Amino acid sequence: MNEWSVKNALHKAHFTLLEVLVVLLILSMGATLTGMKLKKAYDEQCFYSECQEILNRLRTAQELMLLLDADVYVIISHTVNNQVACSLEIEKPLNDAWAKMIERPLMLSAIETYQLGGRTEESLKLVFSLGNMSQGSLVLTGKHANKETIYLRGYPSPIGRQPPGEEMDKIEESQRLYPAEIYEEIYPDTNSDLQ
Repeated sequence: MNEWSVKNALHKAHFTLLEVLVVLLILSMGATLTGMKLKKAYDEQCFYSECQEILNRLRTAQELMLLLDADVYVIISHTVNNQVACSLEIEKPLNDAWAKMIERPLMLSAIETYQLGGRTEESLKLVFSLGNMSQGSLVLTGKHANKETIYLRGYPSPIGRQPPGEEMDKIEESQRLYPAEIYEEIYPDTNSDLQ
């Protein structure tokens, strides 16, 4: 290869400024769109994680009510720095170690609003008592139109995200698909144990 062909090959490899700017524009647009999608996915994950924390706190309140035979309150409120706080209050005295762990408030930043039965209040107090429990649907909303509903039935029962009717429909469908006769054929040992 002679010197002329090497110079010619090097000369052809150069890009114009316009081509470089177009490539940089395409790369920056791709990075921006990817960053926006990642931020939205991160916000969604934070929201659903915080909803799960509130659900766990509600389940803990119900379990404490049943175990301690005491009234338990779950208080959801806004703080001064625009976060949502979720805390437990128990009317029965606890030892200090348990009290610190149970009554420590959750500070939630991804949940923006909350309502029980369509009512929005500054401070929401959910009651867990053997005589009277809060009833209705607790709706939590966050950024990007994220929305989660937790159903409170008003009596000691599993607290979850599905309405009570849907759970009963699933049980009825399971019983319809797998009648007792088929269940006995599949699992004959369990039938003899029950009798």
